[in-house]
Amino acid sequence: MSSDWTKDPQWGKTHGEPHVPVQGNRDSRLVVVGGDAMRPATRHILDRFGNRNFLFNLGHGFVPETPPEHVAELSEMLKAG
Repeated sequence: MSSDWTKDPQWGKTHGEPHVPVQGNRDSRLVVVGGDAMRPATRHILDRFGNRNFLFNLGHGFVPETPPEHVAELSEMLKAG
């Protein structure tokens, strides 16, 4: 099940089957901006899904102007859970 980045992750959590992973999209512009825009938005997804299986991804992938250090920070956040 896939959830658009405009939907709250709670939607995917409550409308999907418990055994089916949810793919939660994040607006890729938040990774371009990074910092105080990216961190809480990413944390929101991680907190909403909790221990449910889900796939974190970006709605449109990384765009060329995305700073590599923001990608690294996002990656570390996702690894830490």
